[in-house]
Amino acid sequence: MRYKVVFGPRVAVRTSPSTSAKAIGAKPKGDIVEGEFYQNVSSGQPWLWLNKDGEGGYMLIDGTSVGLGTLLEP
Repeated sequence: MRYKVVFGPRVAVRTSPSTSAKAIGAKPKGDIVEGEFYQNVSSGQPWLWLNKDGEGGYMLIDGTSVGLGTLLEP
């Protein structure tokens, strides 16, 4: 799936699908990212697993639960 980063100035890329996981990078607002949808069972948060070209990492799709709102849109 392809998503556009709609939250700015950037959205963190994390080592695992958790807001407390270590940030290993970030994508700026306007970037197009590609990956697979992943629903964190324990938190209920929707994540995007970045698996294109071995990039790795997870990006939170909807940050409403942490007071941020929509971060990525299809």
